[in-house]
Amino acid sequence: MDPKKTLTWFFSLPAVRYAQIFIVMAVDLLTLSNLYPKHSSYIARPFLLWEDNQ
Repeated sequence: MDPKKTLTWFFSLPAVRYAQIFIVMAVDLLTLSNLYPKHSSYIARPFLLWEDNQ
């Protein structure tokens, strides 16, 4: 069998497609979570600024 056709067939399988989508979404979420600073109190408690300080 032609290797190009074999690869095309493999990557067109529904399970492989779902795995690709899952991997991309997981990497995106990990990347976005690493962009947020862990020490930022605004991100940890976003409604803190809206409290009435009286």
